[in-house]
Amino acid sequence: MEPAMTLRERLARAICEAQYGHDPDGMVSGNVPSGLEEDDPLTKALIDADAVKHPRWMDYVYIADAVLAEIAAAGMVLVPREPTEQMWWMGMEMDGHQGADVKAIYRAMISSAVVHASDCAVHNEPAYPAGPCNCGAMLSAAPSGGE
Repeated sequence: MEPAMTLRERLARAICEAQYGHDPDGMVSGNVPSGLEEDDPLTKALIDADAVKHPRWMDYVYIADAVLAEIAAAGMVLVPREPTEQMWWMGMEMDGHQGADVKAIYRAMISSAVVHASDCAVHNEPAYPAGPCNCGAMLSAAPSGGE
């Protein structure tokens, strides 16, 4: 079983493909991908393996790191759409919340952060009745991609 892809890798792959049109898994020549620090685990693994090629997405890790740093600098964090088991248990242990539907509370918190496009049907009033989301914000915020 392959290890789960980190957010850092997902961002680097997306940047590689969307911005530059490269196949993230395409191999490129070079001993160490650009932008990686010498003490980075990816760099060490490549050096230890005496690799002369690496997946192209690794060339974009430094951009992914910059994106993650800016998110942190803005005082924000990224959280999963669904609470992890550890998050659920921590919520259950909070004083006064024994037996609370922690998952429902978590989903409500996440959905409150959804921002709809200015031309989304939820903003139709007062000229027309407000309609269901048609900008994709609710679809992307749904736990399983569209519930």
